[in-house]
Amino acid sequence: MTKSELIPLLNAIDVRPSKRLGQNFLIDPNLTRWIAQAPQISAVTPVLEVGPGTGALTHELLEAGHRVTAIEFDRRLAEFLRERFEHNPAFELIEGDICRVNLAAAIPKDCWCIANLPYSVSGPAIARFLEFSERLLGMQFLLQREMAERLCAPSGNKSYGTLSVRTQIAYDVKLLRKVSPSVFWPPPAVDSAIVQLRRKVDVPSRHELASLKALLSPGFSQRRKRLLPLLRATLPDAEEAFKALEIPRDSRAEHLSIGQWHSLAQWKIHI
Repeated sequence: MTKSELIPLLNAIDVRPSKRLGQNFLIDPNLTRWIAQAPQISAVTPVLEVGPGTGALTHELLEAGHRVTAIEFDRRLAEFLRERFEHNPAFELIEGDICRVNLAAAIPKDCWCIANLPYSVSGPAIARFLEFSERLLGMQFLLQREMAERLCAPSGNKSYGTLSVRTQIAYDVKLLRKVSPSVFWPPPAVDSAIVQLRRKVDVPSRHELASLKALLSPGFSQRRKRLLPLLRATLPDAEEAFKALEIPRDSRAEHLSIGQWHSLAQWKIHI
């Protein structure tokens, strides 16, 4: 959908793009088609879309043969989407906040999540999706470039943090391309990027992931401090664990590799 098509449509349904909701509508049809096709997934793979807006990406996904479950928070856009796709049995709409809807019921088994994520909820939304790695084969997001770089960041990088570790322990992460503000209306004040997450063959167990999450919270709570003292309350034998796993005592959270964090999570389970 182009800008000349989008603006009259939004006016007709009385929608003014909300900065609070992070509403920046994609107005480049070529990029929209590219996003829908980039994962190179089978047409029988179901897709979860978050923040479908006026349905530009939704249309491309349905045209490619996917069953689409879309989650839209804005009531007026939800009403428009129901009317636009009411005769398409492959489309299902859930009206609600991505940070509050029942994702256990919403996410189809063995699906991909493909979305132009609203900037205002990208972090919390991705954190929620990571709780369902057993269902999500992969995710592809158009989001703020800073967030995309955080997901991809290696250990030792200033952007490497809790979300980096939680993402990379379960998914292979790749920044596919950078995106200019000019492809949105209204244009955001920051650059964007498309990042792709493909689920690894050997994903840690749900128990291991819960253990990891419990360690990451205190571990990254004070980035400039040594990790060992920060973990003592959560991991009483942290000293023994660091020694056995050959982790230097003066390490900070950002120094540990994904493999080392995984080993600590396993250690915590078996103490």
